[in-house]
Amino acid sequence: MFKDIDIKWAATAIGIIITIGGGFTWYGEINTKLNALSNVKSSVTENSKNVQINSKEIELLKLQIKELQLKSGNPLSN
Repeated sequence: MFKDIDIKWAATAIGIIITIGGGFTWYGEINTKLNALSNVKSSVTENSKNVQINSKEIELLKLQIKELQLKSGNPLSN
């Protein structure tokens, strides 16, 4: 039954099938890595916004402390 099939052609066909399957696997892994990187980018952007908000809150708190120090009239408070 398999006497008509040349072993070279069978090996070539199996090699092509394995190569195509490997290509699909590689494509899936690349997509997974890209999705992970996009999530990291959004979290970095969110952290940057939080840093800006926190720095403004610190500035406000420093101004409030200075205002309280001026209201107290204590010459020893810096």
